[in-house]
Amino acid sequence: MTQNIQQLREEFKGNVNVQLPLINIQKQIVAKLSAAQNCKTQLLARRAKLKELFASALRKSMHDR
Repeated sequence: MTQNIQQLREEFKGNVNVQLPLINIQKQIVAKLSAAQNCKTQLLARRAKLKELFASALRKSMHDR
């Protein structure tokens, strides 16, 4: 990633002034995004499990008729 930033700086040298947040702020952002991604992953797994349970219940109800 550092190489990408350096390359970007070279391309826009003198044309654009990009202010990056302090490293501790960057780390906080990364931590929050990581937590959000973990939450999303857990929710998707729960949704898959619920779909599986629903399908199973539906099959069982059809079988019991």
